[in-house]
Amino acid sequence: MALQLRPMEDEEFVAWLPLLQEEYAEDLARDYGMSADRARARALAEIDGHRPDGHSVFVIEVDGETVGHRWLAERRDAYEPTLSVYDIDVDEPTAAVATARRRWSSPRKRHDGGD
Repeated sequence: MALQLRPMEDEEFVAWLPLLQEEYAEDLARDYGMSADRARARALAEIDGHRPDGHSVFVIEVDGETVGHRWLAERRDAYEPTLSVYDIDVDEPTAAVATARRRWSSPRKRHDGGD
């Protein structure tokens, strides 16, 4: 199984944008108690369709199939650069398969009845 992380193309970003805005609106409503309408309006205003400077969005692929994305933002201050993870999304079936594979391939203590 080949895992690859590649930069998201502009066309992919445009296609992904409505889902991103919807998820962000849901987060605002849940985490800050905003009404759905207010959260949606804020999400649309803050994520207006352009990648902000210093932000990078990657596509996560397994064997050439898109299974998720990762969004990072780099900020520099007077002391040191900081990398923030804004979002990591992995399709549910793939995440479940990955978890199962990790569990199945992890070393196990052998119980053969001996001392």
